[in-house]
Amino acid sequence: MTSPIVSNNGKPCEIIAHRGSSAIAPENTLAAIEQAITDGADRIELDVQQLADGTLIIFHDETLKRVVGVDEEIGNLSWSEARSFDVGQWFSPQFKGRMIPLLADVLERTAGRVALNLELKTNGYETDLATQVAQTIQDFGLGSACVITSFKKPWIEYLKETFSELELGLISTTPLPLEELEGLRAVSLLVDTLTPAALEQYQRRGLKVWTWTVDDGAIAHHWRQQGIDGIITNQPAQLRKTLQSLH
Repeated sequence: MTSPIVSNNGKPCEIIAHRGSSAIAPENTLAAIEQAITDGADRIELDVQQLADGTLIIFHDETLKRVVGVDEEIGNLSWSEARSFDVGQWFSPQFKGRMIPLLADVLERTAGRVALNLELKTNGYETDLATQVAQTIQDFGLGSACVITSFKKPWIEYLKETFSELELGLISTTPLPLEELEGLRAVSLLVDTLTPAALEQYQRRGLKVWTWTVDDGAIAHHWRQQGIDGIITNQPAQLRKTLQSLH
């Protein structure tokens, strides 16, 4: 078991793998997830989308262009279509043949092994994404081991009212007013706009504060010294090693 990273306020500082260990394996694949667990990530951030037939998958972009080379909107596909695409070859020939994972398969594989941060992603075709993700998490009994986050405040507000037992958070490129975060567990903020004052204000209200995306050891160390609750990184193993070497 890896030793925890502790912030200067004495609280744990989670190392959160961004789309898995995405600097070593193709993002949002089972390979990246397994690598993140091997790398000692405390939590894995993954992107959840809904296909045209309602299937819940782990995938970031709205189209297949970047990782497959096909100019096709992911949300317009059925599972039988989406599963046929290779999402590993673009990263390295070593990962040729990797397919888009199902949310259910990921939850089954990670349950009891690592905590998750599931980001709800819009693709323009989703119908009941938030509800289906919430129900799936409940079916797996994950509880506090899984936090649902999104840039889309209405989805999080809906889940707060309808699935009050779930752990929820908002993502933002800039600090948010405290009233928008009432009843949430976490807020995930772009590192370039996060300030020590905002961090202190949120933590005083009982919120966990995560920042993204940080691969630079000096920046991560700075925020660890400030008392950050979690750092989202593409390189969890390297970042942990760096932080353990700095005091």
